[in-house]
Amino acid sequence: MISERTLCGVLRITPDISKALIWHLPLRQRWQVIVRESKSRLPVEKVELLRQLSKRIEKIARDRNIVVHGVIHAKISAVSKTKRGDKLPLRQAEYSRAPCWTIYIGEDAGKNFPISKLALQKIIANIQNVTNELEVFNSEHNFVIGTDPDDYVQTDWPKSL
Repeated sequence: MISERTLCGVLRITPDISKALIWHLPLRQRWQVIVRESKSRLPVEKVELLRQLSKRIEKIARDRNIVVHGVIHAKISAVSKTKRGDKLPLRQAEYSRAPCWTIYIGEDAGKNFPISKLALQKIIANIQNVTNELEVFNSEHNFVIGTDPDDYVQTDWPKSL
């Protein structure tokens, strides 16, 4: 939503136009448009700031996608023979392969990334830092127009089958 406000501000468009055009753009394409269009509308130093933010957002999006879209894999050596449905004593088990997010599509296909609380904390901190910087930029330029999600929250989800 914050990137959308930046794009609406740079393009000088209304929320209705934003819904029609921007909602369908993936984040990477939004930022390509922001940087490209800002060149003719903002001072050079502001364009450079947006270019640097775009590079950081792309890296953060990659990290986020590893967590969100990665398949979690781990191998453990069972201490004793188990039967189907038995719970494994994971605290006592030895990992023959540490838990990882495994990627199957995209530029990171075939790569494994170790799962850790620290990784999640870094990703969250990076997102928050860029969000704060972009909010300051939007505020300085009065880029406040964008679309907000509907306040209605689906309460009948998920459905039992």
